[in-house]
Amino acid sequence: MFTLKTSLIIPTKNRVSYLVNTLNQIFDNKINFAEILIIDSSDRTYKNDIKQIANKYKIKLFETEPSTSKQRNLGIEKSSKENEYIMFLDDDIIFSGEMFYQMNKTIIKNYKDRQIAAYGFNQIQDTKPSLIEKIKSNSILNFLEFYPNKPGKVAMSGWQSKILNLKKDVFVDWIYTTACIYRLESIKNHRFDESFGIYSYLEDLDFSYYFYKTKKKFLYLHKQNIFTHFQLKEVVLNLEYMKSKIDIKLLKNINFH
Repeated sequence: MFTLKTSLIIPTKNRVSYLVNTLNQIFDNKINFAEILIIDSSDRTYKNDIKQIANKYKIKLFETEPSTSKQRNLGIEKSSKENEYIMFLDDDIIFSGEMFYQMNKTIIKNYKDRQIAAYGFNQIQDTKPSLIEKIKSNSILNFLEFYPNKPGKVAMSGWQSKILNLKKDVFVDWIYTTACIYRLESIKNHRFDESFGIYSYLEDLDFSYYFYKTKKKFLYLHKQNIFTHFQLKEVVLNLEYMKSKIDIKLLKNINFH
């Protein structure tokens, strides 16, 4: 399994419940990584519980100020250089049980293709197109290359298209860091731009499009490689957490699926 040669990097901030559920899925499905690194930027209220989680699962824990770019950069720096891959994973992911096994088959099949810099998982999202998205899908705008009409493309205007609900495997121009796997040899000397700030909106577009411009490829898989974000509202979880200080052991029994 490719995960045995992979450093898993999970940035987190103030989301104890989400993080525990994500980790439980990994361990319950017996997905073994070479190492798991939690990069925490939580407020003081949550730091002790994040430390308990790291100790419970024997996970490496590092702390930094809030910024997904800084957190991922710290993860790259602290990860073992003896591994072949780095996987970025958000702390609030629900994934299919077959996701990693199907990805493993693809990585083995394409192992010799060094032009593939990273692999992406198929994000399933039940969304109705907004007015802005309907405007962006206008055929005239597509023809003028103002906005792309295919998934994962970057137009001449600089606008990028989303990568969601794929029906087939596709090569794309950029890749989400929500759930993706990079070859370490591709990114070992490259870093996320920390000037994007705390939330770092579109930092993954900036980071990954660099590789596309150097003739690298990104492959997204669709079949049985699906994941989504937790549907529970973060504010509700945090309010419940603040009221009751839910015990870590009890969190393991919560089913968010």
